[in-house]
Amino acid sequence: MERLLPLSSITAGSRFRQDYGDMPELCRSIRATKGLQFHFVVVEEINQEFHLRAGGRRFKAYEMLSNSNPEAWGVDAEGNHYIPTPEELKLYSSIPCTILTNLTYADQIKIEIIENRGRKATSWQEDAPAVKEYHTELQRIYGVGTVGKGKSGWSLRDTARELGMNPAEVVHLLKLATELKTNPMIKDITRRSKALTHIKRSKSLEIADLLQLGTFEERGVVVKHGDSKDIIPTLKNESIDLIITDPPWDIGFEDRISEERQSAYKRYDTGYNITDTLEVLISCYHKLKPNSGIYMFYSSFPDKVLEAQRLLTTAGFLIEEIPLIWYKKHILAHDARETRHDINYETIIYGWKGSRPLLSIPSRNVFEHQVAYKNRIHASEKPEALLAELILLNTSEGAMVLDPFGGSCKVADACLSNKRKCLVVELEEELVKLANMRLRGL
Repeated sequence: MERLLPLSSITAGSRFRQDYGDMPELCRSIRATKGLQFHFVVVEEINQEFHLRAGGRRFKAYEMLSNSNPEAWGVDAEGNHYIPTPEELKLYSSIPCTILTNLTYADQIKIEIIENRGRKATSWQEDAPAVKEYHTELQRIYGVGTVGKGKSGWSLRDTARELGMNPAEVVHLLKLATELKTNPMIKDITRRSKALTHIKRSKSLEIADLLQLGTFEERGVVVKHGDSKDIIPTLKNESIDLIITDPPWDIGFEDRISEERQSAYKRYDTGYNITDTLEVLISCYHKLKPNSGIYMFYSSFPDKVLEAQRLLTTAGFLIEEIPLIWYKKHILAHDARETRHDINYETIIYGWKGSRPLLSIPSRNVFEHQVAYKNRIHASEKPEALLAELILLNTSEGAMVLDPFGGSCKVADACLSNKRKCLVVELEEELVKLANMRLRGL
């Protein structure tokens, strides 16, 4: 049934959506229709009372228009706030509605979820509680779903099917909804993937603390929490066969979204100090054996490449003037909607002490490896396969590898898998704990 209803006769109630988007723009588009009756609002009639079920944004826009809200009416030709006439205000005091009856609570939630996702994109903070409420209500009615022969009850797949979602998406949203109740601060994390990573990291850290995991030391592989400025000088001079590292270099990968493309030069690694980096590299030079090499990952921006080369030469290293390239095969753009040439490689500066080292086999200067997507603990984590290739090119079994800026500490994994010894030092204690968990298979 369709009917024109007074706004005053409709009860909006609470909504899962919190951000209604650009309401002045919606008001402008409604005014442009000059009162044509579009049935974008769904209400349920219960005992001759009307309750809003879908069309929350449109209902709110009509309220703004009928209340003569200045944002809803904009400005006149002279740039002053437009004053609507009584006839115009009356036009928006009622709204065309589709009227439904006898909806279950699950129906009500489902209508709102589908409407929200079909119009302006909702945030995970809005989707998660709605999906959780819908799933819980259907399980209350039909019971918790079982698997196998004689399957019964309401399952995750049932919820996914009814809401037009991927089952994995439902799992993620249910997990986030549960976490929101115990850890409200997670709502401040904008991206759903980052929020899920935060949850996983928090659980891993809880286990690490419970097991009192600190320094990892096994089969000659050591991952230690501390400052390389203090730890590296304690090593024996000329005891290291190879250095592989990714020092802080003061740029924000996580902020490289299209709206802020030109302002990406902002702090990424907390406490970045180029003088500290140079001090550590000078210590590393003394600890490296003669005729041995260093691979240093750095930014691909030209000014940063020059900065990295200056750091290494100032520390005493000779360098390959043409950087090596890690080509990230099949990498997706930071924003798939962008029509630009996106970056799908990283620069590696190669240097050495003494005479240029001979590699175990011939090698070109482009290394093709997929990005490490799964179980990452650091935003710029390198794939183990790439690190292993560099290690095998430069060392033999039992050699000693050093990484003074551990980050994800993935160099330790590559050494452990290829029977090399190593020392990885990382300033952030949480990263050391997470690496410890990964190395122990926990």
